Amino acid sequence: MNMDDVKRYEYRYFCESESCEKARGYMDSISTLTRIEYPNPITETVYFTHGLRFQYQTPKDLVVRIRRYVAQETEVLEINHEPVFLEVKMTQEGIANIKKRLLINGVDAINILTRTEQESRADKILLEIGGIPPLVPTGATQSHRYHWTHTSGIRITLDQDIRFFLFQGCLYKARLIENLGESKLEFKFPKSGTENLDIKQQIIARCGCAKRDFDYLERRSKECLVKNSQKTSEP
Repeated sequence: MNMDDVKRYEYRYFCESESCEKARGYMDSISTLTRIEYPNPITETVYFTHGLRFQYQTPKDLVVRIRRYVAQETEVLEINHEPVFLEVKMTQEGIANIKKRLLINGVDAINILTRTEQESRADKILLEIGGIPPLVPTGATQSHRYHWTHTSGIRITLDQDIRFFLFQGCLYKARLIENLGESKLEFKFPKSGTENLDIKQQIIARCGCAKRDFDYLERRSKECLVKNSQKTSEP
């Protein structure tokens, strides 16, 4: 298992999905930005919660998730023995974040988080999440991610057509339930003092993006999960 520590500063914005083509075209036209192409452009993120059914509580000040990159969008998201990134994200004032990231077998990642403290104590200490209750995978997102880098080292990502998935009755498989209808634009700075606010404001103004609360996507996901869970539980 390989562990990485990542500290960076992030700014997050959202725009209507219909504006994505315009946003991509504009960023491609900026000479100081370079588009980076990856063979697996689809980003999938699985979120973990605890507590009573329909409440979907998250650990305080933490985001615990599995992330992987695949070639195509699907209607069913299934975690198997292929490698994934198990990530723990700690935010500071909604901008700076410190991330523990572990490259691990997907089934093993879920087992670490869903087991009791005693059963997976060493792994949870490594991730600095010792003491939290057992978690369960409850929801996931999937989107097509576009990447750019700036000459100053800033990274920009655009997640197009974010879709929500729900885990029901199985720890390793989720099904598509809803399309958010929005896309996410993020600016990622390697350290304090490297924020290129001019390029950020220039892109935001041109593409019609709006700033949301830092937990906006997680909150929308939770709302979607609660609505669909209650719907499927009705007689």
